[in-house]
Amino acid sequence: MKATSRLVPLCALVVLAALTVFCAVRMKVATGLVAFVVDTDERELAAVSSALLDSDLTRTMVLAVQASDLDAALDAAAAWGSTLGAHAEVASVRLGPDADFARQVFALYFPHRFAFLSSDPERELPARLEPEGLAAAARHLRSTLAGPRGPLLKEIAGADPLLAFDALVARFERERSGPLEVVRQQFCVPARNVAILFLTTRHSAFDGVYQGPLESFIVASFADLARERGGGLVLERSSVHRFAVASERDGREDLAWISNLSLLAVGALFLAIFRHPRYLLASLLPLAAGAVIATAVGLLVFGELHVITLVFGSTLIGVCIDYPIHFLTHHTLAPHPGGASRSLDSIWPALLLGALTTIAGFMGLAGSDFPGVREIGVFAASGIVGALLCTRILMPLCVPDVPTATRVQVRLAAGLGRLLERLSQRRGALAGMLAVLALVAVAGLLRAPWDDDLYALGRPSDPSWQIEDARVRSLVARMDSGRFIVASGPDEQAALRANDEVFRRLEAARTRGELQDFQSLHPFLASAELQQRNVAVLMGAGDVADRLERAFREAGFRADAFAAFRQGLASGAPEPLQYADLAGSPLGVLVAPFRVQLGDQVAFLTFLRGVGDAALLGQSLSDLGGVYYFDQKSFLAGLYTEYRARVMLLVPVGLLVVLGILCAHFRSLRTAVATLLPAVVSAGAAVGLLGLAGVSINLLHVLAILLVLSMGEDYAIFLVTTGDDPQHRAAAMLSLCYACASTCLSFGLLAFSSFPALQALGAVTGLGVLLSLLTAPTALLLLRPAPAGTARAGR
Repeated sequence: MKATSRLVPLCALVVLAALTVFCAVRMKVATGLVAFVVDTDERELAAVSSALLDSDLTRTMVLAVQASDLDAALDAAAAWGSTLGAHAEVASVRLGPDADFARQVFALYFPHRFAFLSSDPERELPARLEPEGLAAAARHLRSTLAGPRGPLLKEIAGADPLLAFDALVARFERERSGPLEVVRQQFCVPARNVAILFLTTRHSAFDGVYQGPLESFIVASFADLARERGGGLVLERSSVHRFAVASERDGREDLAWISNLSLLAVGALFLAIFRHPRYLLASLLPLAAGAVIATAVGLLVFGELHVITLVFGSTLIGVCIDYPIHFLTHHTLAPHPGGASRSLDSIWPALLLGALTTIAGFMGLAGSDFPGVREIGVFAASGIVGALLCTRILMPLCVPDVPTATRVQVRLAAGLGRLLERLSQRRGALAGMLAVLALVAVAGLLRAPWDDDLYALGRPSDPSWQIEDARVRSLVARMDSGRFIVASGPDEQAALRANDEVFRRLEAARTRGELQDFQSLHPFLASAELQQRNVAVLMGAGDVADRLERAFREAGFRADAFAAFRQGLASGAPEPLQYADLAGSPLGVLVAPFRVQLGDQVAFLTFLRGVGDAALLGQSLSDLGGVYYFDQKSFLAGLYTEYRARVMLLVPVGLLVVLGILCAHFRSLRTAVATLLPAVVSAGAAVGLLGLAGVSINLLHVLAILLVLSMGEDYAIFLVTTGDDPQHRAAAMLSLCYACASTCLSFGLLAFSSFPALQALGAVTGLGVLLSLLTAPTALLLLRPAPAGTARAGR
């Protein structure tokens, strides 16, 4: 062998070794549904949806520790909180408010008390500052001082006779969610003997590298705690982490058993036909090369690989092994006198054409609006390129130039050759089969129900976990999950101004009974403009201090009791309170969920409960720029419905691409159509059969059609390109049957995955490829006797 001929395979092996090391070092696995959120033109709402999938809301776990009595629960939670806080992944553990929480809140808000008098100061404050309003304020102060909070308010009443700060505290109290209380400076639900811990992680809830070990630590440390305290402790949780870790674990298990079973089944079938372990080992090279190159490209392009991509990638065993199988079958049954390289040369045009059409199908996935589906497309296309190149460069070096066909091969090939000849003579049966499948496709697609639920694509959650999650969440949050108002703007103050108006209108909607309740940042922070308007109305009332003293003196207060109030007005208002002031205070953890960053936009969320008429509520806010009513589940379902229509257009585009490749090769539209038609009918029939069986069709079923079109037409390609040579045609039939079996064994196993998305891909692809093999001979029927030019094309 020439030095240059040895150099290319050697370089290929070195590159594969380097890429293997790169993959081992850079490997990062993602989980969760964030990768399957559609990239949409409705950027702002989609950005909110994506931001919430990795926010303080999703990074925070709610841990509920129940014991026989409240003291035992509080003691256990305090001890466990110290243990949890020592874990490297835990950013914080909150057992209760800070010890000096009240003092810090007072220091933060009391100087700004007059800035929060009203949400509509121009309309509300003038009446409160009139003699009648001030007299009512005096009576309210007297009754309050006589109540249980009197001793506390007595210290500040002189500077705040309108009880502006007390009203602020009352607003904060109204924002407190659920039955949560504070006992011994710890969050708890006394009625249930439950202590509550809020645990926030440093990394995303969907980052299995960190959340898997943390999940194990939580379970083990609580078991130790319960054992140390003699049992009787019960832990319930509400967190995204738990579901994400289970999803990734199941994905890894799917990856293991699907890839191992596929490899064993394909290997066993290989040995049954070829009988040479040497050939099997040689055929594993393209598989390994495809896996390494696909992983490396995926990591370079996306930085990480989703667990669904890896499980899907395990099915490439059935695709990538097709190329060495076609080569070995032809080389053993119809060897070229020039040796293994020349045998490969003789079928290379067909191999290359089949690979190009398959790659075109996967690249159709790479053009998807789903980041996760794009990842699958790039991964698979890269793997096929790697397997094809490895077959071309390394396979001829791994087999003898003068091979020996096994008796099984000879008999199977001869029998399949005779079967093909008989089928080609039964034109009516072939045409009838194609017509029946076409009718099945039409009937099934018309009948099939569509499912546009994003969450139906992921791993089904344990129902008991869902019930537990809802039960714990009800202890700390009264709001509906996934329903909120978004108030956005180019900067923080613009967003706060929009949020002020949202609060005002939602208060009116609550009064009208259009929603039960809502939670907003507004009670904690108004825009600087609204704060200044409150102060301006108060100070613009002229002799308000004199009138207040007169009204309060008439109510029985001393004339000099409110000198501090007069002095406060005279000294002027401080600078408006800012979000940064709250974020750096003990209130930071409370207000953080309300704020999201959307690129260069800032948004504040208002969470809702009990929305009566969503359309009516949305209409009441429609005139506010940058304000939207958002129902996350409905929004995603709407996007998927819209995207489904766009995907349906992707199928004919994929057809045209594959047809263009075939036309370019055969230089005949008739031959190209005849070669493609069996796969088209088979892909439609595969989905149609599922529809007739009552299976709900989703986007992944549609995307699987592209895979069938790109892989299934390979069978017709190999039959057409073999020409009239009976020996080559018999060899082609044997290699096609093996290729179909390996594809069904790999893709078909996806139908048993725990992920519905993969189940959809596996069911359609496995069934569609099998039908493509059965209908492939109709390509010869459509061409009638294959023209001589076609025969030469395969030589």
